[in-house]
Amino acid sequence: MREVHFQSLDLNLLRVFDALAEERSVTRAGERLGLTQSAVSHALNRLRYALEDELFLRGPDGMKPTPRATEIGPELRRGLLLLQHAVAPSEFDAASAERVFSIAASTYTGEVLLPHLIARVRAEAPHVQIHVRNLEPGVPEALEAGRLDLAVGVFGRVAEMFTREPLFQEGLVWVVRADHPAVQGAEVSQKALQKLPLAVLTPADEGADGERGNRLIERRVLWEELASDQTPLGRDARARVRVVVDNAHAVLAIVGASDLVAVAPRRLAQSRCEPLGLRLVEATGLGPGAVIDAVWRTDQMSHPALTWLRRKLAEAAQDA
Repeated sequence: MREVHFQSLDLNLLRVFDALAEERSVTRAGERLGLTQSAVSHALNRLRYALEDELFLRGPDGMKPTPRATEIGPELRRGLLLLQHAVAPSEFDAASAERVFSIAASTYTGEVLLPHLIARVRAEAPHVQIHVRNLEPGVPEALEAGRLDLAVGVFGRVAEMFTREPLFQEGLVWVVRADHPAVQGAEVSQKALQKLPLAVLTPADEGADGERGNRLIERRVLWEELASDQTPLGRDARARVRVVVDNAHAVLAIVGASDLVAVAPRRLAQSRCEPLGLRLVEATGLGPGAVIDAVWRTDQMSHPALTWLRRKLAEAAQDA
């Protein structure tokens, strides 16, 4: 393979590479860059010649990157972001800004935190867009590549390239239908709840981030310790499980319409208590819950727009 002379490489070709790497489609890459399909194809051919590799191969699922393209993609994306940050304004004027922020968050976070964030953003930056995606497999790589500005959730270990900031701590409560025969009266015994059939929250697609994603950010969930043999859900908890679901909203709705009992995040349970006809019971032995963190790339620490967004997020967390 011959040496690539960077000084003679058109940087616009690298923007085409980045768009193809994300969109996996010549048509969508062109729409994103404001180019025709012919222009994108021509740019790809020039890149193939310069790098002596096919880079992207057409397949049934779109343009599939070659091993070479997969290797250089993340570094190239970081380089483009550094260039973008280098020419970005040194200050962020929220009132006139028209940029797009991208956030990954769970459905739980979307209910208890994002409404407060959006209210603050709308008040100060009326032209800004917030794009929210689910906290799903691929989030660590998207953060690494710069396709996401930050992620909000419960995380274990994070790689050194990321910085984390605690937003608030969330606890767990028992949730049961308000007119359930087992919870009538002023006082409800936790021992009585520990004998009822269970609906259990469980991680969505556990381990689906893959080896690299798990190395970058280790995902955790508030209720993961409940799967241990020493569970505080009561004796023979595994035998009492009747429903297993990966969505906290669904668990609360199921409990409100059945004889099942569940353990759920406190803030979310409180917000759905009246609409779903639920009763919340303080829990013991479930530990302190978990810390909800914001995670972002460390090299974006001083970016003015992202600094503003993180400040609004921290303020919103105080309201949650």
